[in-house]
Amino acid sequence: MDNIKGLSTRRTESGVQVVRIHYTADPQRDSAWAQRERQKYSSQAAWDREQEIVHEAGGGELLFAEILNRHADKINIRSSNFQVPPFWKRIRGFDHGKTNPTAALVTAIDCDGTIYCLGEYYQPGLTPRQHMANL
Repeated sequence: MDNIKGLSTRRTESGVQVVRIHYTADPQRDSAWAQRERQKYSSQAAWDREQEIVHEAGGGELLFAEILNRHADKINIRSSNFQVPPFWKRIRGFDHGKTNPTAALVTAIDCDGTIYCLGEYYQPGLTPRQHMANL
């Protein structure tokens, strides 16, 4: 059964057989299909987790990196004159992680409700004291 393209098997320690079927096992899912489908995913990590069967995909990546890279020409403010007015609401979030990476986000909301991401931090494997130096 392991000679079929896109199909793999293994047995757990208790003897249970696990079968994985990759999308390439379907002859109608060629590279053109994969290219079209990939556009429906918000990030490469999301695609890798669901379609490429990479369970650890997504760890250690910036939350908005894919969006920023794909749409930078539309959403990045490049003017050095831009300053956040003091009356805009500011929201900050922080999630310390030990098993998962620590994440922090700083945003501002203008009078029309548009959210501006001012800064992002995403770092695995450090203690709170070590993060303080980076933040």
